[in-house]
Amino acid sequence: MGIILLILLVVGIIGYQTVSNLTNEVTKKYGYENEEIIAYVEDKYDIPVTILENEGRKTGSAEKGLTVHDAIVQAKNEEQLTFHIHISPFGNISGDDYEEVKLRHDLNAKLRDSDMFEKLRAEGFTSISFGAESEDPTFSMMLPEGKRIGDEEVHESLYASIPTLKKVQKEAEKEGYKMSEIHVDDVTVPLNAEYQDAEDMANKLAADNIDAFTYLFSESDRAKVSDMSFEETGFQANLTCEKIVIYDICDTYSLTLTPIMKEDGEDEFRYDDEADRAQLFEGIQLSREIELPIDTLLVDNMVVPFKPEDQHYTEEELLEREGSVQVMTSFELEVRDWIGYTKLDR
Repeated sequence: MGIILLILLVVGIIGYQTVSNLTNEVTKKYGYENEEIIAYVEDKYDIPVTILENEGRKTGSAEKGLTVHDAIVQAKNEEQLTFHIHISPFGNISGDDYEEVKLRHDLNAKLRDSDMFEKLRAEGFTSISFGAESEDPTFSMMLPEGKRIGDEEVHESLYASIPTLKKVQKEAEKEGYKMSEIHVDDVTVPLNAEYQDAEDMANKLAADNIDAFTYLFSESDRAKVSDMSFEETGFQANLTCEKIVIYDICDTYSLTLTPIMKEDGEDEFRYDDEADRAQLFEGIQLSREIELPIDTLLVDNMVVPFKPEDQHYTEEELLEREGSVQVMTSFELEVRDWIGYTKLDR
């Protein structure tokens, strides 16, 4: 036993010394100075740069703490590319994104005046680009002013552009640039998907980009919810489209009931309070009357037992049975089998 303790002590001392040395080294290197970043870029790429931002280089300030920021530099040559120098949590340079920024720049320059880009512009797309920074989409286009992604003519133009976009994809891949998808406004368009026609493409895009298409039906569908006067039962009701099959119709909705703040300032909904339960039952009844495909009913700000099976008992009953009870405020708690509720029951 004594030998084991001695070994553990030695290991502990060595470990402490190692951590101590590492801490000193980290403290010494924390956030590379401007001169060190400039030297790193010149050594790696033989490019002189100007430091645009380097928040991570300072130490000891309360607002910085242990947060490390990437440095941003700009090349002092004809291209004047702006790129990031990555700073690790230990304060040393861990890499950069110059090569990707350079590749994007070269592709934009090479294809900007190409027949492929001209064809895309002829279909009405603008701001066609591989992006300028590593965080940008791999390839993006904007719709003409006044056009939206739900417009049929946009679907036709985008569908007609798929062969051209695939040619752009091949040209980019020759340079080692991967682009399996493009962005049109806020919609992601996979290039390797199969589309039967423009409408089929619109349906598939809507299924994967629900938020971009909800404007087509949200106003009229939300009006149906507003007409039910949920406020009179003490709830705010909010619709969320969960599934689209046909691009201009929501196939499946969820409905969230959020308790309105009461006169005493309470806005939480207690699972075992008789008045709250009666209020919820009224909300469920109204939800069932909405002429929309509501598949899921959720209740916000609801205080429930930590264990779902304990909802069959009041908090007082649980306290008597177990001596203590653990409850939590659950956000968007799903009401199960709500379609079948015909009476107020626990």
